[in-house]
Amino acid sequence: MSPIQLETRIQELLDGSLSEELWPELMHELDNSEEARALYCKHARIHSLLGQNAKGIRALTTPVPTISVQEIIKKRRKKLVAYSSMAAAAMVLLTLAVMQFIFVSPTDRPLTLRASPGTDFAITHADNAQKHHELTLKPGSRLIVNQGTVELNFESGVQSILQAPADITLLTENSIQMREGSAWFNVSKQAKGFSVITNDLNIVDLGTEFGVINTPGGQEEVHVFKGKVQVSARHHRKDSQKLIADEACRVSNVGTLDSITTQPSRFLTTLPDQLPYMHWSFDGDDQLACSGTHPSAANTTTKVIDSYDGNDFQAVEGKFGKAMQATGTCAFIETDWKGIGDDSPRTMAYWIKLPKEENYGISYQTIGWGRFWGHHDLTTNQFYSYICSFDDGTSISGVSLGGHWVGGYTNIGDGEWHHIAHVFTGKHLEDGNPEIYSYVDGEPEHIQRNTNEHLIRHSNGNIPVNTNIYDKDSKPLSLLAHSWDDTRHGWPFQPSMDEIYIFAAALSAEQIQNLYRYNTYEGPQ
Repeated sequence: MSPIQLETRIQELLDGSLSEELWPELMHELDNSEEARALYCKHARIHSLLGQNAKGIRALTTPVPTISVQEIIKKRRKKLVAYSSMAAAAMVLLTLAVMQFIFVSPTDRPLTLRASPGTDFAITHADNAQKHHELTLKPGSRLIVNQGTVELNFESGVQSILQAPADITLLTENSIQMREGSAWFNVSKQAKGFSVITNDLNIVDLGTEFGVINTPGGQEEVHVFKGKVQVSARHHRKDSQKLIADEACRVSNVGTLDSITTQPSRFLTTLPDQLPYMHWSFDGDDQLACSGTHPSAANTTTKVIDSYDGNDFQAVEGKFGKAMQATGTCAFIETDWKGIGDDSPRTMAYWIKLPKEENYGISYQTIGWGRFWGHHDLTTNQFYSYICSFDDGTSISGVSLGGHWVGGYTNIGDGEWHHIAHVFTGKHLEDGNPEIYSYVDGEPEHIQRNTNEHLIRHSNGNIPVNTNIYDKDSKPLSLLAHSWDDTRHGWPFQPSMDEIYIFAAALSAEQIQNLYRYNTYEGPQ
């Protein structure tokens, strides 16, 4: 789009004459160009000043707000009257506008946020100032949430719950760019026209409550719970359709919009007071039931695969209530939860009791998920905890990403209960290794890091972490499953396991200690 075309489209947007066909093109330009957004803000302020002049010069003594996008939408097919009178006053108003920029400090706060406990986020403003704990965004501000959940409150009347990992930029007080994340939006009547621009979609609210899922390795989705939205693909075929309540769609790689089942349970609608986690306690009548604060917990199913005689697992006394013990029939347990993908922070923790001084002669997977490529993996597409035993009857725990893995030294093959925890922070160490920490019985474990010599690093020397939960051959979270080849099956050993936690966050050493002592990362209640 040429500079003249851009300026024309902005003027048409502001005076309400921009056609619906040209709307996505302008939103794309504002999405991808800092200069375009600056030009929009400039024209919007002038336009707002002109409107204030029509209401009385007294309005010029107050801070000047940027015109809201919802007002633009309401006036889309209406043209302002009194162009001539406003044009005659334009030079005067421009002078006053310059004086106001000099003497008045703007107090615009189009978006404020609250964060749940343990949330890790950073805000960068258009002037490149970075404020890690500031709770206000202005047009051009960028919010990156590495872990946890934030509540967004727009001055226009929109409320949103945004789950990590997430990356958004506030374009105007009524539109955002969402590069990554899972978000629920509740749009008030006065904010009708609120828009979300993702990598592959333009989403315009028509008075509704809806959710958006945008994960780097997956296909983007829109779920409508109330009202309706206009959804348009941005690339290739550029399909467009209007979704109403209880409808949802997923954009394909060729730009078509495919209908899917609406899933409200995948979205949070209130700010949680805890970090998101999945939990298997093995207590109660349904020993395999999943609980937790993660949105997927309530609808996750867990079942035994390749059962031999129905007695593949049995309830035994655990560290906290009941535990689950394998009977060695080579059955395994599988959930329908995909796990935590890409390089997002995570913590895996569980109790395990191994038969004393038994030599398994091999490494066994205990808990894991992702895309498995075999013993000589050159990727980091998986994430699983393992047990490795030795000829002397000792056993150690470790965690593997595939082509990179770490192993500990503490013997856990003594017939006693031990608490195992593995933490990936989502970051890298100075030597380029993924920042992974392991703990045994609440204490930091001395670990040995290993990497397949043929694993390709990033240009900066970092080992990539690409847990693949999107491929059709990716495996969901499973327990005691052999996943290294196509002969997926269980293991012929008989460990007992209890209190499995998977956190979508990197727990601190203190929180791991709490989990070990009290079975809750928050400590004694």
